[in-house]
Amino acid sequence: MDFTPIIAQVWGMLGWVIPLMLLIGLLKSPWAKGQIGELLVRLFAHWQLDKQTYRRLHNVTLNTPDGTTQIDHVFLSPYGIFVLETKNMSGWIFGSEKQAQWTQKLYKRTFKFQNPLRQNYKHLKALEATLGVNRPLESVGEAGKARQKQARKRSLRAVNEHSEPVFNAVLPTQVALQRPVDPQHLHSVITFVGGSTFKTEVPANVTQGNGFVRYIKSFQQPVFSAAEVDAMLHALQTGRRAPTLATHREHVQNLKRRSDPTAERQCPKCGSALLIRTVKSGAKAGQQFWGCSTFPKCRTMQVFER
Repeated sequence: MDFTPIIAQVWGMLGWVIPLMLLIGLLKSPWAKGQIGELLVRLFAHWQLDKQTYRRLHNVTLNTPDGTTQIDHVFLSPYGIFVLETKNMSGWIFGSEKQAQWTQKLYKRTFKFQNPLRQNYKHLKALEATLGVNRPLESVGEAGKARQKQARKRSLRAVNEHSEPVFNAVLPTQVALQRPVDPQHLHSVITFVGGSTFKTEVPANVTQGNGFVRYIKSFQQPVFSAAEVDAMLHALQTGRRAPTLATHREHVQNLKRRSDPTAERQCPKCGSALLIRTVKSGAKAGQQFWGCSTFPKCRTMQVFER
């Protein structure tokens, strides 16, 4: 019996079945889901946000004291600067503004992920450093009280995801603007795409689908001139890392290094080595943390995660 026709038929089926299975596997990967989510946001912005009013940059990688950070989307407009973080997730989403981690429930499976508002906070701080954001000065009395309060808290202070890197130092890529940017004009925006449902109340700046467009357009009071928007766009284009594969690979390596509790670390403030220390007294006795080796000269601390 000649099996040649059968073999040819099976081989022909494998010719499209195997590529299809590989494609399905690729589309389910976290990388592909992220790319698809960001593409959807780009399309929503392209259709619903005027390009001349809302200048945009995508996949903006900025230098930070502890490596790099990558911002999905930045929209610069006369009404403010909007920093957008995209989440391509399905299922039920549970979380509040102050929770460190949010929960995704997908059928009978449960997954934890970092509070996207905290994640985007670091993006805002990197953007502030690049643009040279001007923070208001305190009065002498207020400053004195603040220093006293900080002195009392130094021994118990812990640094979380919000404040882990120190951003108040001027970075090499910072470009001076004629008028310092007011931090209240920088807005954090989160958008979930992928058909997820919020099961808990979330802040107004956490949106779904094209809801980020409505949130951005809700700001109608001009705070920047057209020339200032152009200057900020130039500052970001100059200060960002080149959008190349090499930049992306370096950023991924930085993420792996920061997530490795055993990797050597440098103090983001003074450049000295960070050491694993243990709290000796108080409510957090026995808890470990990263502390600067030059303590008490430098009091930088970072959370130690096993």
